[in-house]
Amino acid sequence: MINNGKDFIVLDIETTGFSPLTEEIIEIAAVKVCGKTLEVLDTFELLVESNKNIPPFITNLTGITNRMVQESGIEIEIALTMLSKFSKDLNVFAHYSPFDKGFIRENLKKHSIDFETSEWFDTIDLFKAKWPGRKTYKLESLIVDFNLASKEDHRALSDTMHTLKLMKITREN
Repeated sequence: MINNGKDFIVLDIETTGFSPLTEEIIEIAAVKVCGKTLEVLDTFELLVESNKNIPPFITNLTGITNRMVQESGIEIEIALTMLSKFSKDLNVFAHYSPFDKGFIRENLKKHSIDFETSEWFDTIDLFKAKWPGRKTYKLESLIVDFNLASKEDHRALSDTMHTLKLMKITREN
């Protein structure tokens, strides 16, 4: 049983690059999941304003443009406060969670925001336990191998939904 049957969050972010010290979050998404049924209870998705230009390779990967975050993005402080309320006291699951957690924690510290979750879990550990010996545990590879591809691959909400689908597969098989 995943998370001992308790409700939890699956979270993903998109960023302008790889370092939480020099790059910025440009999209945050999370799904609140029923721990017993693994059904989605609620969703959270928003673009975040960025002071940096989004590199072309990030736009090519995610489809997120500078114009999108300028026109529809909200301030990171507001985004993280909203996420904190959405996620309050729930465990957080993320695919390669050190990446997401690093960016979230760095921004929380920078903006003095409390983020009350219970624990963070890396779904890679779950997938390694279920499917040992795979060549790779990249989300993109798992999506292809389990025929989960969609038109919105590598957007934060799409990635959270794919991660949840893979979590369901681990429970079913």
